[in-house]
Amino acid sequence: MDYYDIISTSDGELVVTGISENNEMCLLKFDGAGQPIWKKEYGTGRGIGVVAAADGGFIIAGLSNMAHNRGQYLIKTDALGETAPTTLLNLRGRTIKTNYVQADFLPKTSLFFDGNDGRFVSIADSGIATIFTCSPHIGGYTSDNTLHLAADTYSFSDNNDFRPGTAYAERRDFNRVWTVNREEIASLRRDFAKDNTIDEFVPYDMLTWPAKGNPNLKYNLDFTEVTTNPNEFPAPFVDVNSDGIYNVYDGDYPLIKGDQMAWWVMTDSLPHTFSHTPPFVMDLLFSAFAYDCPQNGIIDRAIFLDVDVTNRSDKDYQDAYMGFYTHFQLGCTKEDDFVGTIPDFNSYYVYNQYADDAPCKVGEKTFGTQIPVQSVTFLNRKINHANTYLMPAFQGLPPIHPNELYQVLQGKWRTGAPLTYGDLGYNPNSTDIANHIFPGNPANPEEWSLCTVDSPALKNILFASHGPFDFAKSNTFNVRMAFLLHPDIPHPCPDIFGLVKPNIEQLQQWHDDGSLSASVDLGQVVKLPPGQNITLNATIPNASYIWSSGETSPTINVAQPGTYSVTITPATGCQIVETVLVQLGTSIAQPDHSPAWSIRPNPARDFIWVDCPECLSAEGTLRTVLRNAQGTPVVATQGLRVQARDLSPGFYWLELWHDGRFLGSRKVVVAR
Repeated sequence: MDYYDIISTSDGELVVTGISENNEMCLLKFDGAGQPIWKKEYGTGRGIGVVAAADGGFIIAGLSNMAHNRGQYLIKTDALGETAPTTLLNLRGRTIKTNYVQADFLPKTSLFFDGNDGRFVSIADSGIATIFTCSPHIGGYTSDNTLHLAADTYSFSDNNDFRPGTAYAERRDFNRVWTVNREEIASLRRDFAKDNTIDEFVPYDMLTWPAKGNPNLKYNLDFTEVTTNPNEFPAPFVDVNSDGIYNVYDGDYPLIKGDQMAWWVMTDSLPHTFSHTPPFVMDLLFSAFAYDCPQNGIIDRAIFLDVDVTNRSDKDYQDAYMGFYTHFQLGCTKEDDFVGTIPDFNSYYVYNQYADDAPCKVGEKTFGTQIPVQSVTFLNRKINHANTYLMPAFQGLPPIHPNELYQVLQGKWRTGAPLTYGDLGYNPNSTDIANHIFPGNPANPEEWSLCTVDSPALKNILFASHGPFDFAKSNTFNVRMAFLLHPDIPHPCPDIFGLVKPNIEQLQQWHDDGSLSASVDLGQVVKLPPGQNITLNATIPNASYIWSSGETSPTINVAQPGTYSVTITPATGCQIVETVLVQLGTSIAQPDHSPAWSIRPNPARDFIWVDCPECLSAEGTLRTVLRNAQGTPVVATQGLRVQARDLSPGFYWLELWHDGRFLGSRKVVVAR
């Protein structure tokens, strides 16, 4: 084995990392005499660096050796080198997680696939996968009848039409996924709104968010310089100061969907090695998101995906189609998965052939007899065609040539033969044409499903597409998808129409009526003019309200500074908690002239002094009020000295008053 880094420990022993005889990242501990104490391995690759963690454990930096998945990893261990699987972190990838499901994303078009395994998993069932990969195909013709097509199945193979980045950006500058959540955004906005400065730690993905002009995105994860023109950074953001540039230190923040979102961008601008057609020259902006909603079992089991496809070429495309190749993996990888479609709700799904998912291969995880159904729904587009992608008459061989791939996008077999109703859907002598394969309820033996067909192997792959449509230059085409898990559905031949379809229908309704994306923005920090009141408005359709002050109306009037929060419950039942800090602002009716004043020392320890030379010669009473960060008064006194000895460390606001006239406020830090 080879060692790449060594450190000494507090107990006088040595810890080294490197690559083991089994070609795996490893960590070893030796005593002072050089005798081995223990050895741990963490997967294919090599450890290149190790540091001691504050809790007595270790953090290893590693590189994967797999040709199809050359990732950078961080591995956190305890003092004995033990680590949970979830601590093996691919630095380029990110995770979206609800209470029920989890999905891992890499800067690839093959969703959920990490190069070895499917990573759309059921957390409640110990991380058992349900989807192996889900990958886009897009095709269309130019006015000279030239076919342009970009396709993917498993991005880690050498045959791939997509790469990270935009059509006019470097691959390495976008070879990662960014994640942000609403809590991080709210914290940053609240910090900035207090005094137009950022004092708190900014999460790395927010700091380097690849939005237009970001001056803080200078280096990649491999420490190479970012060379893409900052004006080409395409991630969405809220431009607080309207200068057209994203900068967290100006108060700008990422624009996200849901409560947590992963974002990355791909393009097909290079020569295609999968479809072997001319590039489309398009950018695909991926936004995978989820809602924090333990109150709603349907939404809590869903991961959503937006794909914004922009035509960056100088060509207009006609008869365009966009589809997704979906390779399901419902527990065991043995050939026992069946697929079906629900055309009237633009959905397709997978279920198990038997009542028991076991037995599996050695080491594989299984659902046993508590088998779910996994569905995929186009929320904003019609699924015009759905087929199995792999043609029965050709022993399951996939499409190979560009024209065959385009035939599949049209819902046909690779030969151009149409999908026909009944059996396996391939009957060249039939005129009973179908647009969707296996649309019947598996629980009904009279309807067309795999439960009523003697199916061959390779039955867990389904291809669903939308089209045809025109795709003009500079236009953007959006597809929104929902990946919804339906747990513990009785098998075999489950009642999809009775147990699965109603959940999809309800999710679609919440999406269409806006309940799913309902949100409130009270501004994080607002100013209250002295002697006046303001209105806090949390109104959204069809919702109930409970304010921290006890009111149950959608709006309240506020006359005192402080922190106010409201819990809003829309039609979905997903509780939205919004908090706002109301600070005392400047009175509108103030005189034109106010004396200049300052405070010292800052940071302060025992006392805070107000320096106001003009105040010393003024008649009347000077009064100081010190408020904490939430706006609550903690010290009020006459004169220009404020005692801070008994205050907790943190941020405070000191107000100066002269005979009832507000002279302004200053931020002060109390330190110990």
